[in-house]
Amino acid sequence: MSDIEGPGTTTTQARTELNLLQGNHECEVSFNGEAGLHVYRSRCTKNPNHSKFIPLPSFTASDLPLQYGDEDIVQTVKLNASLTVRICCTQTSLDRPQFFADDLQPFPFYNYQGRPLTRTGTGRAWSTRVFKDSDNTPCPCSKCTGVGNKTWGRVSVYTARHVVFDKHEARNTSCRFGYDSEEHLRDGLTVDLEGVDIGVADHHGDVCEIICVTHDVGLVEKITQARISLMKLNAKIYNKYRMAGDEHRLVIIVSHPHGCSKQVTVGEWTAKNSVREAETAYTYTTDTCPGSSGAAVYILGRLGVGFCHLHSGSTNQGNVSGYWMN
Repeated sequence: MSDIEGPGTTTTQARTELNLLQGNHECEVSFNGEAGLHVYRSRCTKNPNHSKFIPLPSFTASDLPLQYGDEDIVQTVKLNASLTVRICCTQTSLDRPQFFADDLQPFPFYNYQGRPLTRTGTGRAWSTRVFKDSDNTPCPCSKCTGVGNKTWGRVSVYTARHVVFDKHEARNTSCRFGYDSEEHLRDGLTVDLEGVDIGVADHHGDVCEIICVTHDVGLVEKITQARISLMKLNAKIYNKYRMAGDEHRLVIIVSHPHGCSKQVTVGEWTAKNSVREAETAYTYTTDTCPGSSGAAVYILGRLGVGFCHLHSGSTNQGNVSGYWMN
């Protein structure tokens, strides 16, 4: 039964229930594939007109606050965007816990343990490696089972752990690169990488590393070069703005709201909460929607552009990141 045309409100009620079950977090849930995602975007209640969401191809310095109309910041956003992926997971692990850590905050989709459930979020590619014949390490993707292809690439994608929880969910996850616009999708310019495992997994900090594989070694090289360029450019920006400390509060997020094409949002952080030892979580005005969970949170003047804060959810105080080193 379709959420769009079926009699009654069966799937509409199910989506409402799921949104309640995920609490403050911002995955997008679809019972109708890609077509459903666009319908849910048009029905969005958090940001009905998406007026503050800037399509990536249209983003320029004029979209930044006047004092930050810096071309280096624009290029940082675009490099970050080139590493940003749309995550789609279709299964829910039997091992999903009921709560986050020991604070009794409900963990999203616990009630769907062991059941198929298509949800989308956002992630960012970072670490890469190309394996060649001489490495004698067969490709672990589903297409190479029993074949042993020895030339392949591994890409680590970081997202929120409530988006992808464990290896079972990772193996039912795809990470879509190049979804910069709906035209890119229509013209076949996007690439889906298959998830095979997880690496880093921090339940308390809401961070998960998805291990993805591809036979497109050229794509892996592009990701590697974008990462290197982003690190160099961010070091330059860090040296330019770091002396002002917390005076600069610019926060920029590139995400896939509602599982659709990349959008850029701009705002500022309003609170910084210290947790555990050297870790912080930020609250910010930068707009997000369902589907933004797991997006990298770019905070001006922070050196850590690689392993950084990830968007976790939305509260009455504002949108919030997970925990990470400041």
